[in-house]
Amino acid sequence: AYSNVLYASSTNGLTWGVHATPTFATEPVLVNNIVSCDGILYAPYHSGPESGELQRSWGHLRSTDDGATWTQLELGTAIDDSTWPVEPRYHVAEDDTRILAIARNLIAGQPLWQYTSSDGGNTWTTATATNITDQNNTPTALVGPDDDLMAIYFDRTNGLMRARATTFDDAYANPSNWPPSTVVAY
Repeated sequence: AYSNVLYASSTNGLTWGVHATPTFATEPVLVNNIVSCDGILYAPYHSGPESGELQRSWGHLRSTDDGATWTQLELGTAIDDSTWPVEPRYHVAEDDTRILAIARNLIAGQPLWQYTSSDGGNTWTTATATNITDQNNTPTALVGPDDDLMAIYFDRTNGLMRARATTFDDAYANPSNWPPSTVVAY
């Protein structure tokens, strides 16, 4: 049986304890990085089997009480292999209202997908293909201070960790214009 458990630390990671045990209408298969946007916590997820379209969905979990309780917002359902955003990662702009998400799909060699919110996660654009097409890749992180942004992802075909650096504004406005990648680990 699956269970959802959120752990938290008040000792800078030295010790951890159960913070919440939320339940959801659609059980997430994978919940990724938790981000804060204007005081609201968001965690992107995808759910469903890798075969069979009708049970698939993706979206995010939202908490307005520092993670004690969570609500689920499905952003899409019944999506096929080529357009189902799996393993999504979120990054919040310095303005604390815009969120950028990067995800992969299940088709080898397809680009990573990007979708965005301009209103703190209330509404989202349709996922758009990026120009991040380094073989079969898995998004690992979206990181960066201020307006800098780095997409870090694992090139599973070649066993390489790659990164692409740009600004949040450029990535947000131009999903098909990410700069070339740099190998950061192998």
